[in-house]
Amino acid sequence: DVYKGGEQGILAPTDFETGYRRILIANLVLDGLERLDVTETELEDVNLARGIALFHRANNYYNLAQLYCPVYHTETAHSDLGMPIRLNPDPIIRTPRASVADTYLRAEIDLKESLSLLPARSEILFRPSKAAAYGLLARMHLQMENYIQAGLYADSCLLIQDSLIDFNDLSTTGNYVFPLYGIGNPEVIFVTAAYNASIYSNTYFNADTNLLAMYEPGDLRREIYFYENTSGQTLFYGSYYGNSWFFTGLATDEMYLIRAECAVRNGNIPSARFDLNLLRKHRFRSSDFSPLMNEDPDELLDLIIAERRKELVLRGTRWEDLRRLNKESRYRRGLMRLLGDERFELHENSSRWVWPFPVEAINAGGYIQNER
Repeated sequence: DVYKGGEQGILAPTDFETGYRRILIANLVLDGLERLDVTETELEDVNLARGIALFHRANNYYNLAQLYCPVYHTETAHSDLGMPIRLNPDPIIRTPRASVADTYLRAEIDLKESLSLLPARSEILFRPSKAAAYGLLARMHLQMENYIQAGLYADSCLLIQDSLIDFNDLSTTGNYVFPLYGIGNPEVIFVTAAYNASIYSNTYFNADTNLLAMYEPGDLRREIYFYENTSGQTLFYGSYYGNSWFFTGLATDEMYLIRAECAVRNGNIPSARFDLNLLRKHRFRSSDFSPLMNEDPDELLDLIIAERRKELVLRGTRWEDLRRLNKESRYRRGLMRLLGDERFELHENSSRWVWPFPVEAINAGGYIQNER
């Protein structure tokens, strides 16, 4: 019973309830703006508010789709069950589940409209910008395997903001390496953070040894992202949120990796290798860095996929990557964890890669439940 005890409202909300609460707020804002008698002097602020609401609605539909919808398959996306698309703030209106294709399309429509309303960059990183909208479109089209579009959107994002931190310049003497809330971090485009659940607090956390073994000699991420405490745990303190909360927003390092992956999948080896080497140069000790010279597209793609895992640690992107890469035989893999003598497995072809709708949502909306 995944939701044993129910949703419990604000005390222990599910991602479903939280996502739709944010969508409701966005719909209330959009509905209210339509009703305003706007003067010329107010138009800029009204447009900004509309752009922000559209971005947040798109972001929440996209995130909900990663949990409660099957992974995007071009062949079946128009028949696979997606999310209920609510565009009206009236909670009484019943909305059936749309298709996966229409769920993604709704997010794309909202993001494209927001591009004409948002500033290129936002002074407040909790507010979206054009760069953030391009970044989210890149992330979304990567999930859809639209590699030409994903690469173009990542490029548009990087044309606005392309800075990378040189990890050689960072100090590991403080409690946390990166500045609080991303303020002053030149890579951060848009700030969000994961729900700070106790299950992955420092009391229980221990980094995956397979991940730690992937870091090569001279890779500064090993010491900047992780540290060992006196109890023998390997803890994570490299969040771009600047504290113990996990950063799940958008940053330039992810955009370079998206652009590199799309380039190699589209046959542009030099461009893919350039972006990969540029990122790695900023992550390795200067004396240990040597550029990768791989010409084989399969080898280069393997390196980029591995780099995503090493770079985007606890960003909320790993689940998305596992789901989309399970469509390719060479990257297909399940998950296994040992807890004492008990073994837990999520097989690569399991229906459990899709979460069930909460029972309260099924009862209130009359939705078709996901198979388990």
